[in-house]
Amino acid sequence: MTARERLAAIGVLTGELDEAIEQYQSLRDIEPREICYRSALAHLYLRSRRHDEAVDEFETAIALEPDNWALVDDDVEAMVAEGRIREAVERLHWLISQQGPFADLHVRLGDLCSRVRDDDGAVKNYLLALELQPGYLEATVKLGTHHLVNGRWEEAAEAFHRAAELNDRLLTCYVGLGVAQAAMGQRSEAMSSFDLAAAVEPNSTLLLTEMAKLQLRSAAADEQEDGLAGVPAAATDAPEPSGDHLLRQQVQRHAEEVRRRPHHADLRYRYGVLLRAQGRISEALEQFTEAVRLSPAYVKAWIKLGITRQERGFVEEAIDAFHRALDIQPQYVDLHYRLGLLYTNRGKFEQAVRHMEAAAKGDDEEQVRTALALSLQNMGLMDRVAATWRSLSELHRNAGKARPAG
Repeated sequence: MTARERLAAIGVLTGELDEAIEQYQSLRDIEPREICYRSALAHLYLRSRRHDEAVDEFETAIALEPDNWALVDDDVEAMVAEGRIREAVERLHWLISQQGPFADLHVRLGDLCSRVRDDDGAVKNYLLALELQPGYLEATVKLGTHHLVNGRWEEAAEAFHRAAELNDRLLTCYVGLGVAQAAMGQRSEAMSSFDLAAAVEPNSTLLLTEMAKLQLRSAAADEQEDGLAGVPAAATDAPEPSGDHLLRQQVQRHAEEVRRRPHHADLRYRYGVLLRAQGRISEALEQFTEAVRLSPAYVKAWIKLGITRQERGFVEEAIDAFHRALDIQPQYVDLHYRLGLLYTNRGKFEQAVRHMEAAAKGDDEEQVRTALALSLQNMGLMDRVAATWRSLSELHRNAGKARPAG
């Protein structure tokens, strides 16, 4: 967190929103292409009822998303259409040497390297694209897909999860834009923005579902490697489980875990996403409703709740959820700010956690740890990808323990 971000957080806590806005205006002017600063500024404008300025910032943030524009070379595409892939690769290398490193060119080069089975070249170029444009959703998805094709389950899952986070960022901007438009009385424009949010959301559900499936593939591969060392290959050949089978397996495991630990907001959120992937919308709605009840500052769960309500035809209730997603109460901002300060001093943080666990007593101690972890992930102080993978792996281990012996 930069000094200006700290000053802005203090401004929000003390009700001095003009101070917070001034800090983020400075950050935006220093880094005009940084989408996170524009999105945060738009949220502050919204909170201050400066709706027209909020609309401008949300629209600019959406327009700056790397996937909304692309650099295409007609000569390269003509070569690809004619099957002259090697020449297209050479042309792209030449373009990069002449024009400089553009993320789009590296993504296209990664595509072609992947097509001719140049694994190292594909990974290198996708990563170069992401160095140039860290928020490039297409590059992140393609990197994950390339890892998937090459059997690197954990790497693929990490890329897909990061892609889901990027997609959620765009989703939040569309929701924020709709909320600001609604506040200005622009009902038709607001509904169009909410419709765009609903159109973007399935990407997040798909990507998170793929991550859950990949965890099962990874665990199965590890178990086979550990348990069947030295066994002839012919004896270990087994059909690859289908994607539907893996999804059903994860849904069942999440259902069992929710019954065992009903007070975990993040667990219910993931269960709701998996239910959405199966088309079980009413059940997903129940899980998102419970997630926001358990964690009222869980923005992503509020947005999923709103979109799921929208799909069920509960339009006014959906709009209410979208408003709640962007109107986090000052007490939750205060909690997150204080938690962030504590986390920078690990000794004090662990001491505070022990005090909270002692106050909670019994089974609630685990709930305290889980709630703190979710807050730290939301603030960017804990790697959400790693945390989600650890959670899925723990769920897999629990399922193994629950199975009766042969």
